Amino acid sequence: MLGIEVALRLGGEIINCDSVQVYQRIQIATAKVPLAERRGVPHHLIDFVSPHVNFTA
Repeated sequence: MLGIEVALRLGGEIINCDSVQVYQRIQIATAKVPLAERRGVPHHLIDFVSPHVNFTA
């Protein structure tokens, strides 16, 4: 939540770099911040890869 507070104060955005949070429809054991708790701060690289795709950097 610290990142969200800082982003709100500075007009920033959150860029995710978690290897599991990139997958769509996987919520359990990912520690994704729920939409309601993002408080309007744009979050990037979350929920954009199908779970059927092997995604690597």
